[in-house]
This record gives sequence, structure tokens and C-alpha cells, in this order.
Amino acid sequence: MLSLLTAIVLRLFHIATCQSTLTEEGVTTEQFYAKPLYTITLSMNPTRIQVIADPRYSIEYYPIYELVYVSGQPTSHIRRISQLKDKLQMPEIWQSNTDIVADYTTIISPNKVGLLPMNTVQNQPPYIWWVASGYHDTRSVFASNVGGIFLINMGAKKWRPVAIANKTGKGYSHAEWMDMDIDGHTDCITIEGSNRLNSLIWLQQPSGQSQWIRHLISGDDDVGGTDFRVMKLPSKVTETDLNVFIIAGRKSGKLTAYWVEDSNNDWSRENKIRSQLIASDGYYVGLEIVDLNMDGRLDILTSTTATARNRGMVLAYEYPRGGFDDKGVKWRKHILSQWNLAVTSYDMTSPGPVVSFNMYSSTAGRSQQKPHLLVSGQDDGKVYVLSPNTWSPYIWDYTRREIWSSDKRIGIPSVADIDGNGEMEIFVPSDFSINVLKYGRGNSSSRLDASMSSLYACLLGILMLLQSHFC
Repeated sequence: MLSLLTAIVLRLFHIATCQSTLTEEGVTTEQFYAKPLYTITLSMNPTRIQVIADPRYSIEYYPIYELVYVSGQPTSHIRRISQLKDKLQMPEIWQSNTDIVADYTTIISPNKVGLLPMNTVQNQPPYIWWVASGYHDTRSVFASNVGGIFLINMGAKKWRPVAIANKTGKGYSHAEWMDMDIDGHTDCITIEGSNRLNSLIWLQQPSGQSQWIRHLISGDDDVGGTDFRVMKLPSKVTETDLNVFIIAGRKSGKLTAYWVEDSNNDWSRENKIRSQLIASDGYYVGLEIVDLNMDGRLDILTSTTATARNRGMVLAYEYPRGGFDDKGVKWRKHILSQWNLAVTSYDMTSPGPVVSFNMYSSTAGRSQQKPHLLVSGQDDGKVYVLSPNTWSPYIWDYTRREIWSSDKRIGIPSVADIDGNGEMEIFVPSDFSINVLKYGRGNSSSRLDASMSSLYACLLGILMLLQSHFC
């Protein structure tokens, strides 16, 4: 009898301390921790960190990552650490194993690096980066300088950036790649920023070695920012799926959509180009297209920076189910988290961009939960994670947790499971350093926090009373 009661008490303890419980209402009680691992001191101040899978060695479920970080003027460096998994536990060798891919002599003020999709250009080598560059100034978006879109063959013995766009007084933050005029060639879509105007454009790939041809999408309109993404949405007008460019207005405070009213997505039909104001909820910083509530439909994930009058927010927008281009429709807004900072300068940004990442769940019957969200606090010197509180696709509740802080400005961090163990590595750029954290389930130092210790003591007391009663 005593052994049976002991087993019952221990089972109750196991249930109470389980790291992954799902209630009937869909509320998850999984607990997560963030643990600082180490800091790498640099000779340049990184503004953005990215983790890129090398396609030469990666397979679908086993990516081989490289760590890439960039800095603005005056250094204007792009650096990388290849085969990151092998070096993750040896931070002392990072400096000696870092490659300088580009500096101010080849690319001025790189803003972002990306992997060029396969078969974009003729006879394409297996590993090519694209780089968007141009000095970023928060007051005027781009100051006078030479910016461009570059391609770099990372498999070559010597890295030589090749410009497909390169203009004085212009700057670029992001690029998308697709066939815009149905000619069988992949083209480049980007936003060309300047002091006066920010224009959504596409660069037509030539059939030979000539220059890429610039085409204007947004006309004389200032799209208000340089960050954008593309999402495929069902159209009520054409009754097909259309490629829709979503633009985050950092200057204008508007979230805007552009598309072409053509069932074949032929952007050469300039008279069919349309635009739509999605929302105007603040000064938008950062943008991502992701299924946040796991309902099978893509959402817009973005953030707005706090000002003296408005709270900063992490926001999600759901597209209208009847068709995004139907007359009078509205995108459904969800506020995932809010900041209430006394920011008095336009130069101050908090929160900054937000990125999503997936944590695989140990809950029985569920292989994956809603994405978690990594938020750069930028000028508040903090990094946050927003964790979903429920599995339900109808409930948009998140818990915000500060996982790292500094008295210096934070750049744009990156997150990935580098070593494939189910826990995430987070890389935070700040003040001439890269700060590495581990994010996973449970408590990093002990599975029993204070509340669990109290519960354990209580259950142990019950067991002792049962023992004294039956013995």
C-alpha cells in the first residue's frame, strides 16, 4: 500500500513539474530559459548578424550554417565565420577563423546579405550572396553615398562583388527575386532609397551581359521606407494568387501593399499596378511574412517604434479572407506586445525589428507550436522573446521576457538551432561585440525553480505523513 501511495505522489510531482502541458483550452505551460554563453569582442561595431545555410553542404533537415555580420561606415565590413557548428563550443578561435568578405573599398555600408535563389542567373555557381548596401540614416533614410545591389560568388577563391545596381545618393536594404515580366528570367525587386524619395522598383535581368534595366513600380509615390517583403495572396478580382509587396513605412508610418491586377503576375503591364493602405499604426521598423497562429495562412509580422506620443508595438495583421483586393475590406490587427517609452527623439528606436523562430514542442501529439518572436530593443539596450501562451489559432496572447540587456544600442540579432539539439542559439550585436545566448526549455541551472522546490517539499511532507500513518 505504501509503495502504491509513493508512486502516486511521485507521479503527481512528475505531472506538476512537466515542462510541456496542454490544457483543454489549448493553453501551453511549457517553460523556456535564456542563458548567456559568451561574448566575442570585435574590432568593428556590428549592426546586423545573420545566419545563412551554406547550400553546398546543407541538406533539408541538416543545415550547415555560417555566421555573417556587417557594419556601416566607416569600416563597412562584411565578415563571416564558416562551419559555425564546429566552432560553437570554441569561441576562442572565432577571431582567427573569421573571413573579411568585403570592406569599404568594395561595398560601402552593407545593410543586409542574402542567399541568391538557385537558377537566378545563367550558369549560376551553387553559392552566391546578394548584398544590399547604402548608408542608412534614420532621419532621412539614406544620406548621400554610393549604394547598390551586389552579387558575390562565395565559392570563388577571391570574392569580387558584382553590381547589378550602383548609384550615388541611393541606398538599398532588401531584395526579392522572381520573374516579373514572364520572360523566363528571374528579376530583382528592391526599394531605392534617397533623401527625397523611396521608390519600389524592379531590375530586369538582361539576356546577355548588359546592365539590369530599372522599372518603377510605385510611380511618384514615396513608399516611406526601405524594408519590404512579398506574400502570395488570393485575389477576388483575378481569382488567382497574386504576388503582393508589403512595405513598412519607417518615415510615413504606413503599411502599404502593391500588386499588379494580372492573373499571370505580369508587372510589365504598368497600367494594372495597384496599391492599398493596410494600416497606419506607427513608424514601422522591420517586416516578416510568417504563419503566426498556425492556421495555414500567412500573416504580416512587424513592429512600430515608440515615440513621445505613441506606444511601441509588435503587431500582426491577417489578410481579409474574402480577398485582399476586395473593396472596403480591412486587415485584422493583433497587438502582440507594447512598449511605453518616453522617447523624445526621432532618432531613438525601440522596439526594433522582430523575427520569428520555431521551437519544436515535446507535447504529445504536437510536433511544432506557434513561432516564438525575437525582438531587438535597439535603443533601450535590451533583447526580448515573445512566447505564445496558447495553441489556439484564435487567441493571440504572448508573454514577453527580457533575455539580455546592455547600456549600449542593440543591432539586429539572429537566431537558429546551430548544432541541431533542439535549442536555439541567439546572436546579439552590440558595442563592438557579438553576444551568444542559448534559448531552450526548462531552467538552465535546475529543473526546479523556487515554486517547484516548494511543491516538492509539500509532496515530500505528504509522503512522510503517509509513511508514519501506514508504518
